[in-house]
Amino acid sequence: MSKKLVSISVLLLLLVGSLGSVPIALGEPTADEGFDNNSEEVTDRYGIEYTVKFQESENRIEVSAHNPTSREQLTGFEVRVDGYRNREETLNISQNKTWKESWDITDNIDGTQDEHRVIFSVVGESVRFNFNREIDLSNSTEVPSPRITNVEVTNGTVYGNETSVLEVTVENPADQLYGSNLMVHTLETNHSRLGGATAAPGEQTTVQVPLDEPRGSTIAGEVRLYDENLSEAEDGFDQREFVGRAGGDTKVWNRTYEPADPHWAKSGGYRYENETMEERIDDGEEESSVPATVTLAAGIILLLALVVWRYR
Repeated sequence: MSKKLVSISVLLLLLVGSLGSVPIALGEPTADEGFDNNSEEVTDRYGIEYTVKFQESENRIEVSAHNPTSREQLTGFEVRVDGYRNREETLNISQNKTWKESWDITDNIDGTQDEHRVIFSVVGESVRFNFNREIDLSNSTEVPSPRITNVEVTNGTVYGNETSVLEVTVENPADQLYGSNLMVHTLETNHSRLGGATAAPGEQTTVQVPLDEPRGSTIAGEVRLYDENLSEAEDGFDQREFVGRAGGDTKVWNRTYEPADPHWAKSGGYRYENETMEERIDDGEEESSVPATVTLAAGIILLLALVVWRYR
């Protein structure tokens, strides 16, 4: 055998030996693991055999845990959906017994993402299911997301200043933490932003957004609830239009989310317009709590009743 061939052989042996000494990290799923499959099998360090199935169309996960060992075993697992803990379970499985259960993960799906991950972890191992789904947060019942549940014009004190404020209640029905912001535009308020108007999962929060209108005046405007970018439709959660004054009723209308340019945009930013309400406010008229068509119809009915009574 030539010296050159011997040298190559030695180098190969050293390379193989060095690869064998590289530690293997358990519990970290690889980038493509489970991407095209809806079923994965994994065994934890205690010998418990898990079968995990994910039904993407139904947003359901099924977990089966079998104990093939000769004694009772204490084990457990964790499921995370889009980075948020969906479930953590501790199991005590007798020998040759199987635990099995399935459940819905819809409330944990993050609607702000297009690429989603379901990660199942046991001691020492993990498997992952990836799926793609675009979700219209402002017009979808597919997954729960933050919503404006109440809007009221009132008076308040913000940063030590007494002012008109818009009191907004935000609800988060999801089991997912969303960051959200509020932007208010009115006839006199060019823009008023409140960052961090975030409700905890399954909770609601009420915040006050300061306005430029004088205290006690009638105020008309819009409030938008969004994720990060006011001008992107896919970042919009909810939108309401309102008219009201402190101490009185605030009328609120549900609106489809419309992106709006921020005040620093080259366009000069979005401005709220409502010519009808602007004229009423300028004329000192109070907003009617009853639509004009209803008032007109009631007047006609009253007139007809008087005519019938007159000629009886």
